[in-house]
Amino acid sequence: MWEVIAAVRSAPERGEQLVTVLAERIGGSAERILIAIRYYADYPDEVDRFIAMVEEDAAQLELTLAREHSLLG
Repeated sequence: MWEVIAAVRSAPERGEQLVTVLAERIGGSAERILIAIRYYADYPDEVDRFIAMVEEDAAQLELTLAREHSLLG
């Protein structure tokens, strides 16, 4: 679900074209895209917090891997 919202934010398309393009781009159905958008419309804070957590975890992982690489390299 959060992946759809992240993709919506970064996509240049808007409107119905956005739904169609994202369904093709991420391999889901247009219905799945619309469900995610509707969920986000109802619970934006919850989804935004989760996206922030995922982004923070990814950044931490990158730092950890860089440190590991410097120790091994």
